[in-house]
Amino acid sequence: KGIPEARRRMGAVVETPSIYSDMTAEENIRQQYQILGIPSFDGIRELLELVGLEDVGKKKAKNFSLGMRQRLGIAVALAGDPDFLVLDEPTAALDPLVESQLYDRYRRFSAGRTTLFISHRLASTRFCDRILLMEDGKAVETGTHEELLAAEGRYAWMFQVQSRYYQKKEAQKEAGLEGEEVEV
Repeated sequence: KGIPEARRRMGAVVETPSIYSDMTAEENIRQQYQILGIPSFDGIRELLELVGLEDVGKKKAKNFSLGMRQRLGIAVALAGDPDFLVLDEPTAALDPLVESQLYDRYRRFSAGRTTLFISHRLASTRFCDRILLMEDGKAVETGTHEELLAAEGRYAWMFQVQSRYYQKKEAQKEAGLEGEEVEV
């Protein structure tokens, strides 16, 4: 009794989600519903829409890109409407546009639950209510994105370093030098 209830109350997504590759997206979510003991398959269409996979039809997950697999992993983790959700680098393989769309939906799928979002890409933490910067297993800074930038500490420094990389890439793209080594 305790383990199924605990499983139902928690969902998790890792960088490379564990899904059934010989099943469709809908079949993967149905399987999770069965594992969790959920008798009705209501809500599967909504989960697929939430992660942008409503149009994959009968395509097997083995034919999905890694980004599509990550989105399916999020949908599977949300099956059963868990109270606690762990997202460990859940968008690492997504292209920037799809990642941005998913972050726009983040508030919807994290509403009413505690969500632990783990990422090395600090730009992806902007939507989090509270950020803990960890170093050597210890929380060294905590606050909202804006508070941590204003504090001008390690988080702000790391964010600026990472954003320079994106600015450099954008400058290279605009100059027609994309992919070339350029000093900035």
